[in-house]
Amino acid sequence: MKNSNNKIYVAFAVICLIFLVILARSFQLQVLEHRELSDKAIALSKLDRDIEPVRGDILDSNGNVLATSTIYYDYWVTQDDINYDNLDDSDREKFETELEFLAKLVSLTKEELRSKIFTENDSNLVAKHVSKEVNDKVKEDKPRWLAIVPKYKRVYPYKSLACHLIGVTNEDGVGLSGLEMGFNDQLSGTRGKYVMDTDLHGNALALSDTKQYPATDGSVLKTTLDINIQQYADYWSQVLLEESKASRVTIIVMETKTGAIKAMSAPPFFDLNEPYNLEGIDDLTGEDYVNFLYETWGNLAVESLYEPGSVGKLFTVSAGLEDGVIDLDSQFYCDGSYHFPIDGEDISIECWIYPDAHGQEDTTTALIQSCNPAFIQMGTLIGGERLYHYLESFGIGMRNRVQIGNEAYPILNKPSNIVEEATLTYGYGYAVTPLQMISSLNSVVNSGDLMQTRVYEGLYTPKGELLEDNPVKKLRSVITPHTSSLVRGMMESIVNVEDGKLYETKGIPMGGKTGTTMLMKDGVYSEDYGKRLAYFLAAPINDPKYSIYIYADQPDESWSSTKLSPYGINLMHEILYYDGYGISQFDEDAFVEVPVLEGHSPESALQYLIDIGLGAIFKNFDSNDEDARVIEQFPRAGEKVLKGAHIIVNFGADMSGLYENPKKKGLYETYIPEGTLMPETEDSHNDDDYEDYDDYEDYDDYDDYDDYDYYDDYDDD
Repeated sequence: MKNSNNKIYVAFAVICLIFLVILARSFQLQVLEHRELSDKAIALSKLDRDIEPVRGDILDSNGNVLATSTIYYDYWVTQDDINYDNLDDSDREKFETELEFLAKLVSLTKEELRSKIFTENDSNLVAKHVSKEVNDKVKEDKPRWLAIVPKYKRVYPYKSLACHLIGVTNEDGVGLSGLEMGFNDQLSGTRGKYVMDTDLHGNALALSDTKQYPATDGSVLKTTLDINIQQYADYWSQVLLEESKASRVTIIVMETKTGAIKAMSAPPFFDLNEPYNLEGIDDLTGEDYVNFLYETWGNLAVESLYEPGSVGKLFTVSAGLEDGVIDLDSQFYCDGSYHFPIDGEDISIECWIYPDAHGQEDTTTALIQSCNPAFIQMGTLIGGERLYHYLESFGIGMRNRVQIGNEAYPILNKPSNIVEEATLTYGYGYAVTPLQMISSLNSVVNSGDLMQTRVYEGLYTPKGELLEDNPVKKLRSVITPHTSSLVRGMMESIVNVEDGKLYETKGIPMGGKTGTTMLMKDGVYSEDYGKRLAYFLAAPINDPKYSIYIYADQPDESWSSTKLSPYGINLMHEILYYDGYGISQFDEDAFVEVPVLEGHSPESALQYLIDIGLGAIFKNFDSNDEDARVIEQFPRAGEKVLKGAHIIVNFGADMSGLYENPKKKGLYETYIPEGTLMPETEDSHNDDDYEDYDDYEDYDDYDDYDDYDYYDDYDDD
């Protein structure tokens, strides 16, 4: 009896223990882990789906679309949704029919599609970038096992136009360079969500409460660019690159009074729609591959630092005139070099004309002849610290802070001795980007006003409502309008040198200045290490509307900065002709209405333009395509332009052959056909003209200069 009671006690104890375990577990699940388990249960019974926002468009100043987003679809299949092994004969037959239906629409064979579905992965991407038209057909009889994921693809209607400025995005729509990167947050928008109750298989419940949190589409970015001016800049920069054999060139066009960037060109170009289809990239891997991409996509105008050279003399002469320490009649003397009064040391800076000398010269002549010793003498009158502060006021040492990409930080160190003070007078001793330089130089010719550099006019909603305005902004006045007027007069003398006129400006008053710097290695400047050329041009110089800056990195050794002048002047002609400069000065018969060229063959379009006094620039042209037809033109049909202007005609040929090995012959991104009108007239310069120009701006014979030390800075201007 006693043993029986013991068994009852043991059984009771076990039951109590089990009860306590169950009670403890229930307490844990219902009290301690209640919130966590509730959240998991809700998660299992709800389905979240992202709603992708549409990335905002990028427009030029006239509303032309430079970048936009079009919808496309990715097709995914999960093997568990098919459950092929458990299908009966009728379901398998249905699956085969659906497989054939889908394969045909996505341009795959049935077996190719099958191999994409049945892999070692459960979920597989079977079709990518399916168009809306194809997707609409698929939806008419969509297989239940097919998951359709809508996405947006970036499309650039003008392909390579302003490619370095606009920039590229990755497949997820994240900006990697240019404006796409600088304005990524504003262009991207905000994702939305669908939240719905589902059954165990993820199907929406009929009476469930579906919530939608709508996406906010990206803002529309309206830039200051003008696609017509950009086309002209692209042409002349491409020609300059080919003829100068430089490693890189860039051309920037700005509105002088507003700081608005109208064009920025830096060949070689690439198609923004296929940014990875680049010549020379196929054999690269790893770090070399990535570096090549960013070098190709990078923007020379904002990322490359260099010493500007003699274009910087415009700052020096402006400072001297503004402070009243010099005037136009001030006299300077050049004996071929400038010797510094330092006891026990023989330190000198040679003029570019050394061992010859300029002799006696006034202020204007010193600028025209770009005489280094004369400008060092000006610097001693101004004072080194005073000149340094003037450079700061002109914006040297200050970033433009335009959201184009990875803008380099300029370098302007305070001079610590008289030699460093001297080098500042002729554009050495500080480093800038081409964009920073043109922005600062504009203040010299813009009545002394330094303007904020602008690359966009405003941000808008997709419906056109203004979100953020970016108005013209004056930062400060650096010199007086009178001083600016004096400097502009000297700049005009440089372009139109008395009794030695080199370039035909066709009655348009222009002013410019060239500059050359040699590269330095181990503290020594030498032509052997290469050189960089620059040219600044403003017009009409009496009241500048546009300014151009040209920069060429390490051109052929025979080139001097003077050779950049015709490219700038011809480009300025194109811009002012397009803009209608001086309309009131011309009779009505000086203008021509641009005809409709779309649909014309190359021969027909060219002859049509020549007959009415216009020229042509062909874009995306395949000379071997007998069926080539014009698909687009700039300026548009119906606009009026001055006779002699060039009309850009786009044939839309596939340029991918330029990146094949060997290159496909007959392809031209930009091309002026034989027989078209050129900006230069018959009395314009030819190669022989250079021989008559030895005594004027920036022309030199490099052969006389072999050895340089740190202080024998050389500037061919």
